[in-house]
Amino acid sequence: RLTSCTPDHSLHAFEHGFDCFSTTNATSRWKDVQQVNGSGLKAAARYGFRPYYWVYDWQTDAMTERKYRINADNRFYKQEYCGCKYSLRDSNIWRKQQGIPPVKIGGEEAGLGSRYFEDAEADAKEESVEVVESFFASAERGFNSRQVYEGRKRQTGSGAKDGEGKEVNNW
Repeated sequence: RLTSCTPDHSLHAFEHGFDCFSTTNATSRWKDVQQVNGSGLKAAARYGFRPYYWVYDWQTDAMTERKYRINADNRFYKQEYCGCKYSLRDSNIWRKQQGIPPVKIGGEEAGLGSRYFEDAEADAKEESVEVVESFFASAERGFNSRQVYEGRKRQTGSGAKDGEGKEVNNW
């Protein structure tokens, strides 16, 4: 849900003559639908809305069940976070708060459960409205780095020195 989560799929759609495009990111409750759709519309605007971006409410219970059924039927690889460093950090903070083992990157064993989608019902519960809302509520309370670093000032250029007379930086 960060600004770094705004991929551009429009160029591929444009270069291959597609009439429209969307993204599977729009199906995930872990993603901000307004951000995903905004990114899609912005990307489509670069090409005069040809192709156009398909704005639709993909985050329904039926879509969640369907995508996890497809994932389980095909035993797709199950990544435990979106892949960015912020998601890894925040996922592990939240997991620790919930008593869940940390994310394991790579290998055949996951930090929690299977490395592959196998149980559509259990996998869908991991993306339930309640779980996602709990995660982001915790993020709002505890992951805000502005609160953590509030009042701290960078000391470079301040003339502060260490014991050897070298300039120090508290960052």
